[in-house]
Amino acid sequence: MLLGTGHLGCVIAQQALVANTTRRGGHDAAFGRYTFAASLGQAAGPVLIAVFGGERAIPDTGRIFLWSCGLSAVLVALSAALARSPCPEAGEQDAGGDVRSQLRRPGLAHALVTSCVVLAAVDITLVYLPALGTEHGLTAGTIGLLLTVRGLGWAGVAARRLPVDP
Repeated sequence: MLLGTGHLGCVIAQQALVANTTRRGGHDAAFGRYTFAASLGQAAGPVLIAVFGGERAIPDTGRIFLWSCGLSAVLVALSAALARSPCPEAGEQDAGGDVRSQLRRPGLAHALVTSCVVLAAVDITLVYLPALGTEHGLTAGTIGLLLTVRGLGWAGVAARRLPVDP
């Protein structure tokens, strides 16, 4: 329960950061880049399962954890070197409002429901595919490959939605 709540908090915080540091009119491009980067990460992560699990049904999670920690440290160091995104001007942000007024905006409720369904489907696939594969005797490498292909597919969808700069 704590892991799920932490994951949800991270996703919400990442999306809020993208929304709050993007100038008006640039949200589609910013969220497209966010989705593309997240999809690439979801494609690269299962490679660790394939590398350390190989032909076994259950991979060596201790080695995967150590490599993930090392990779995380490298990524945190690299992200510290990135240029800061400019915050939007005070006049560029929407004038908030309460939850009811926000939900009355055209298309917002539909977008929220669609987003919840898609995120639930992705999370269920990521959680249950390894368990289902183990139950059916698939190797950890095969499951890792399937998850990598899924992540690359989402990255391809996100890349097609990115705006092209003139």
